[in-house]
Amino acid sequence: MITTSQKLADEVNREIEKQLAELERREIAAESLANGGVIAVVESIEQAIELSNMYAPEHLCLDIKGAKNYIDKIINVAGIAKKDDTKGEKEDKVFLPGRANPINFGRDEDLLLFLQRIRNEAHRFALTYHRKKRSDKTFQSILDTIPGIGEKRKKMLLMHYGGIGKIKNASIDELRQLPGMNIQIAKELKKYVSNDNM
Repeated sequence: MITTSQKLADEVNREIEKQLAELERREIAAESLANGGVIAVVESIEQAIELSNMYAPEHLCLDIKGAKNYIDKIINVAGIAKKDDTKGEKEDKVFLPGRANPINFGRDEDLLLFLQRIRNEAHRFALTYHRKKRSDKTFQSILDTIPGIGEKRKKMLLMHYGGIGKIKNASIDELRQLPGMNIQIAKELKKYVSNDNM
Protein backbone atom coordinates (compact mmCIF):
# COMPACT_ATOMS: atom_id res chain seq x y z
CA MET A 1 0.00 0.00 0.00
CA ILE A 2 1.24 3.45 -0.85
CA THR A 3 -0.37 6.44 0.82
CA THR A 4 0.24 10.09 1.59
CA SER A 5 -1.39 9.69 5.00
CA GLN A 6 0.59 8.46 8.02
CA LYS A 7 -2.72 8.23 9.91
CA LEU A 8 -4.17 5.87 7.28
CA ALA A 9 -0.97 3.77 7.30
CA ASP A 10 -1.19 3.46 11.09
CA GLU A 11 -4.88 2.47 10.91
CA VAL A 12 -4.15 -0.18 8.27
CA ASN A 13 -1.26 -1.54 10.36
CA ARG A 14 -3.52 -1.75 13.43
CA GLU A 15 -6.22 -3.53 11.40
CA ILE A 16 -3.64 -5.99 10.03
CA GLU A 17 -2.37 -6.72 13.55
CA LYS A 18 -5.94 -7.17 14.80
CA GLN A 19 -6.81 -9.60 12.01
CA LEU A 20 -3.54 -11.49 12.46
CA ALA A 21 -4.33 -12.00 16.14
CA GLU A 22 -7.63 -13.65 15.21
CA LEU A 23 -6.13 -16.15 12.74
CA GLU A 24 -5.56 -19.75 13.78
CA ARG A 25 -2.31 -20.01 11.80
CA ARG A 26 -1.19 -16.42 12.27
CA GLU A 27 2.55 -17.21 12.02
CA ILE A 28 2.13 -18.15 8.33
CA ALA A 29 0.28 -14.91 7.52
CA ALA A 30 2.74 -12.86 9.59
CA GLU A 31 5.68 -14.38 7.70
CA SER A 32 3.99 -13.66 4.37
CA LEU A 33 3.36 -10.03 5.37
CA ALA A 34 6.95 -9.66 6.58
CA ASN A 35 8.20 -10.83 3.17
CA GLY A 36 5.92 -8.77 0.96
CA GLY A 37 3.45 -6.63 2.86
CA VAL A 38 4.70 -3.06 2.83
CA ILE A 39 2.99 0.20 3.63
CA ALA A 40 4.89 3.17 2.28
CA VAL A 41 4.06 6.70 3.34
CA VAL A 42 4.98 9.32 0.74
CA GLU A 43 4.55 13.09 0.55
CA SER A 44 2.70 13.33 -2.75
CA ILE A 45 0.67 11.41 -5.31
CA GLU A 46 3.59 11.82 -7.73
CA GLN A 47 5.91 9.98 -5.28
CA ALA A 48 3.27 7.25 -4.84
CA ILE A 49 3.10 6.76 -8.61
CA GLU A 50 6.90 6.66 -8.93
CA LEU A 51 7.20 4.10 -6.13
CA SER A 52 4.41 2.00 -7.60
CA ASN A 53 5.96 2.06 -11.07
CA MET A 54 9.29 0.86 -9.62
CA TYR A 55 7.96 -2.00 -7.47
CA ALA A 56 4.45 -3.12 -8.36
CA PRO A 57 2.90 -1.48 -11.42
CA GLU A 58 0.39 -4.30 -11.85
CA HIS A 59 -1.10 -3.73 -8.39
CA LEU A 60 -1.94 -0.03 -8.47
CA CYS A 61 -5.53 0.99 -8.05
CA LEU A 62 -5.81 4.76 -8.32
CA ASP A 63 -9.16 5.86 -6.93
CA ILE A 64 -8.87 9.62 -6.55
CA LYS A 65 -10.52 12.68 -8.01
CA GLY A 66 -8.60 13.83 -11.04
CA ALA A 67 -7.06 10.40 -11.69
CA LYS A 68 -7.18 11.19 -15.43
CA ASN A 69 -4.49 13.84 -14.79
CA TYR A 70 -2.06 11.15 -13.58
CA ILE A 71 -2.80 8.31 -15.99
CA ASP A 72 0.07 9.09 -18.41
CA LYS A 73 2.57 8.79 -15.55
CA ILE A 74 1.56 5.28 -14.50
CA ILE A 75 2.82 2.05 -16.06
CA ASN A 76 0.22 -0.60 -16.99
CA VAL A 77 -2.86 1.29 -15.93
CA ALA A 78 -6.37 1.96 -17.09
CA GLY A 79 -8.63 4.51 -15.49
CA ILE A 80 -12.40 4.17 -15.30
CA ALA A 81 -14.72 7.11 -14.74
CA LYS A 82 -18.47 7.05 -14.20
CA LYS A 83 -20.67 8.46 -16.92
CA ASP A 84 -21.76 12.07 -16.52
CA ASP A 85 -25.53 12.18 -17.00
CA THR A 86 -25.48 15.99 -17.16
CA LYS A 87 -23.35 15.72 -20.34
CA GLY A 88 -25.64 13.08 -21.82
CA GLU A 89 -23.04 10.31 -21.56
CA LYS A 90 -24.46 6.80 -22.02
CA GLU A 91 -21.76 4.65 -20.35
CA ASP A 92 -18.74 4.76 -18.06
CA LYS A 93 -15.47 5.81 -19.68
CA VAL A 94 -12.14 3.96 -19.71
CA PHE A 95 -8.93 5.92 -20.30
CA LEU A 96 -5.49 4.61 -21.29
CA PRO A 97 -2.11 6.39 -21.14
CA GLY A 98 -1.40 8.46 -24.23
CA ARG A 99 -5.07 8.76 -25.24
CA ALA A 100 -7.09 11.92 -24.71
CA ASN A 101 -10.42 10.24 -25.44
CA PRO A 102 -11.90 7.20 -23.73
CA ILE A 103 -11.98 3.76 -25.32
CA ASN A 104 -15.09 2.97 -27.36
CA PHE A 105 -16.13 -0.63 -26.61
CA GLY A 106 -18.91 -0.74 -29.21
CA ARG A 107 -20.87 -3.97 -28.89
CA ASP A 108 -18.16 -5.81 -26.93
CA GLU A 109 -18.84 -4.57 -23.42
CA ASP A 110 -17.42 -7.54 -21.46
CA LEU A 111 -14.18 -5.71 -20.60
CA LEU A 112 -16.07 -2.59 -19.54
CA LEU A 113 -18.32 -4.70 -17.30
CA PHE A 114 -15.23 -6.38 -15.80
CA LEU A 115 -13.59 -3.00 -15.05
CA GLN A 116 -16.84 -1.67 -13.60
CA ARG A 117 -17.02 -4.68 -11.27
CA ILE A 118 -13.46 -4.08 -10.06
CA ARG A 119 -14.24 -0.41 -9.43
CA ASN A 120 -17.52 -1.21 -7.71
CA GLU A 121 -15.87 -3.83 -5.48
CA ALA A 122 -13.13 -1.38 -4.50
CA HIS A 123 -15.80 1.20 -3.63
CA ARG A 124 -17.84 -1.39 -1.70
CA PHE A 125 -14.77 -2.35 0.30
CA ALA A 126 -13.94 1.29 1.08
CA LEU A 127 -17.53 2.12 2.05
CA THR A 128 -17.79 -0.95 4.29
CA TYR A 129 -14.52 -0.02 6.01
CA HIS A 130 -15.61 3.58 6.62
CA ARG A 131 -19.09 2.56 7.82
CA LYS A 132 -17.55 0.09 10.29
CA LYS A 133 -15.14 2.76 11.47
CA ARG A 134 -18.01 5.24 11.99
CA SER A 135 -20.10 2.54 13.70
CA ASP A 136 -17.25 1.71 16.08
CA LYS A 137 -16.91 5.39 17.02
CA THR A 138 -20.67 5.67 17.59
CA PHE A 139 -20.71 2.50 19.68
CA GLN A 140 -17.85 3.71 21.84
CA SER A 141 -19.39 7.13 22.37
CA ILE A 142 -22.72 5.53 23.38
CA LEU A 143 -20.97 3.40 25.99
CA ASP A 144 -19.12 6.45 27.27
CA THR A 145 -22.45 8.13 28.14
CA ILE A 146 -23.96 5.26 30.14
CA PRO A 147 -23.78 5.63 33.93
CA GLY A 148 -21.89 2.74 35.52
CA ILE A 149 -20.01 1.81 32.35
CA GLY A 150 -16.35 2.68 32.82
CA GLU A 151 -13.29 1.73 30.81
CA LYS A 152 -13.15 -1.89 32.05
CA ARG A 153 -16.81 -2.63 31.37
CA LYS A 154 -16.68 -0.82 28.04
CA LYS A 155 -13.67 -2.88 26.95
CA MET A 156 -15.35 -6.10 28.10
CA LEU A 157 -18.57 -5.26 26.22
CA LEU A 158 -16.67 -4.35 23.06
CA MET A 159 -14.70 -7.59 23.17
CA HIS A 160 -17.75 -9.76 23.99
CA TYR A 161 -20.35 -8.28 21.61
CA GLY A 162 -18.40 -6.30 19.02
CA GLY A 163 -21.40 -4.17 18.04
CA ILE A 164 -24.39 -2.24 19.32
CA GLY A 165 -26.83 -4.52 17.47
CA LYS A 166 -25.73 -7.55 19.45
CA ILE A 167 -26.05 -5.68 22.75
CA LYS A 168 -29.55 -4.55 21.75
CA ASN A 169 -30.49 -8.19 21.13
CA ALA A 170 -29.03 -9.41 24.43
CA SER A 171 -31.37 -9.88 27.37
CA ILE A 172 -30.84 -8.16 30.71
CA ASP A 173 -30.09 -11.57 32.20
CA GLU A 174 -27.40 -12.23 29.58
CA LEU A 175 -25.86 -8.81 30.19
CA ARG A 176 -25.81 -9.18 33.99
CA GLN A 177 -23.98 -12.51 33.76
CA LEU A 178 -20.96 -10.92 32.10
CA PRO A 179 -17.88 -10.38 34.29
CA GLY A 180 -18.10 -7.11 36.23
CA MET A 181 -21.79 -6.58 35.50
CA ASN A 182 -24.78 -6.64 37.86
CA ILE A 183 -28.55 -6.40 37.40
CA GLN A 184 -28.71 -2.63 37.95
CA ILE A 185 -26.00 -1.81 35.40
CA ALA A 186 -27.42 -4.37 32.94
CA LYS A 187 -30.83 -2.64 33.13
CA GLU A 188 -29.23 0.78 32.66
CA LEU A 189 -27.22 -0.46 29.68
CA LYS A 190 -30.26 -2.09 28.11
CA LYS A 191 -32.30 1.11 28.59
CA TYR A 192 -29.66 3.20 26.78
CA VAL A 193 -29.01 0.86 23.86
CA SER A 194 -32.71 0.14 23.32
CA ASN A 195 -33.43 3.86 22.87
CA ASP A 196 -34.67 4.44 19.30
CA ASN A 197 -32.58 7.63 19.01
CA MET A 198 -29.40 5.58 18.55
